[in-house]
Amino acid sequence: MKDLEATLRASERYSLRKPPWQRFAVYGAQEFVAKSYRPRDGSRYIEISRKGKGLEYIVEKDAVTGGKEAEFNSREVLHTLPAVFFVSSIEQLFKMFFPES
Repeated sequence: MKDLEATLRASERYSLRKPPWQRFAVYGAQEFVAKSYRPRDGSRYIEISRKGKGLEYIVEKDAVTGGKEAEFNSREVLHTLPAVFFVSSIEQLFKMFFPES
């Protein structure tokens, strides 16, 4: 029991050290969820998934990649995906998580 309690405390301390952009998700329409990631290699990207379907898109600063479960085709994604999160462009969606970009 003491080991479990120590692990829980360590986990809480670690989560507080995470940068703010890795502590939250943005929930959009149609059960879409966007979460940002900034790996140690310095890259930045947003994973967009949907409840019951899993990962659908990866949004990078200059590109959007659709996965196997992607609902929107390449022409639709540039205007439909931002609308799901109530912004007008992919760039604004990216800036929600990475404002300095």
